[in-house]
Amino acid sequence: MSPSSSADQRIRERGLKMYFDISQVEGVDGTTQDMVSFIAEGGNVFLVALDFADSTTNVKDLKKFLLAIPNIKDIIIDHLPQRHLVEIFSREQLLDDQEINFL
Repeated sequence: MSPSSSADQRIRERGLKMYFDISQVEGVDGTTQDMVSFIAEGGNVFLVALDFADSTTNVKDLKKFLLAIPNIKDIIIDHLPQRHLVEIFSREQLLDDQEINFL
């Protein structure tokens, strides 16, 4: 959780400045920085965002993030609460596509 981040902010910079103790928030297990560290250390990863707004609007940054962390295999956008739809974008699709449609 990084409550002071916006979708156009670089992924690797989200959650660097925290204005309150995140451990006091019920149901939260770390910041965006904790997630990035966890992803970088693990095996194959499939990231899930609850909507496009939860991911990023910065295409160049997304590609840099994917190149820096090669174990991210897919990004899944979950629209189920609104439209009964789940979209799956493969790593290759996101890196090769000049105009990523979900951004």
